[in-house]
Amino acid sequence: MTTQGLGDVRAGALIELYRDGVHRLHLNAGLSAPTGSIDRHDATPASPSMKLPYIMQIGSGTWDLLPGITYSGRRDAVGWGAQYAATVRLGENSNDYTHGDRHHWNLWASYAWRPWIQTSMRLMGSHWGAVEGSDPDLNPMMVQTANPRNYGGDRIEGALGVDVSVPSGWLKGERFAFEFVAPLHQDLNGLQMDLDLRVLGGWRHMF
Repeated sequence: MTTQGLGDVRAGALIELYRDGVHRLHLNAGLSAPTGSIDRHDATPASPSMKLPYIMQIGSGTWDLLPGITYSGRRDAVGWGAQYAATVRLGENSNDYTHGDRHHWNLWASYAWRPWIQTSMRLMGSHWGAVEGSDPDLNPMMVQTANPRNYGGDRIEGALGVDVSVPSGWLKGERFAFEFVAPLHQDLNGLQMDLDLRVLGGWRHMF
């Protein structure tokens, strides 16, 4: 099964509340508009056209608030910060359900060993609510992702990262970043897949 198309459109603003030589504080204010479909169908082994479960719909069907706040600080080679972000659902969609609110926090610290290499560590937590209500066109007995009870939970993860800007040679100026992310605590509602150790990598090239 596949689904594709335009999802919910988001717009936001980053508002600086405070800044000095060490500390910075920003407010995040955003809004998500329900432009993505919540009525996508696809062929399945049971039917040539079956409505896809909640997680495979490309929209939420609701207007959502996207509040958040970010604090960061830096003194010499040491950096640190904290962030909180949320998705707050406003009402119920036209298919009689609402995705749960989402809350995410992130704490981090970093150290620049040299101008070209920096290491970091992060602690991240997420809470997302279960689906409230149910789509009358979905049969929760057909697949576990069609059951509203199999959504929502809590997760805490830790991460270690390294960021390198190549100082010389034919790759001079190229930036590479790697991060190892491990779950520390997972408490998921119903039947859901746990996350395992993940390795993230990136290469940034400036034109």
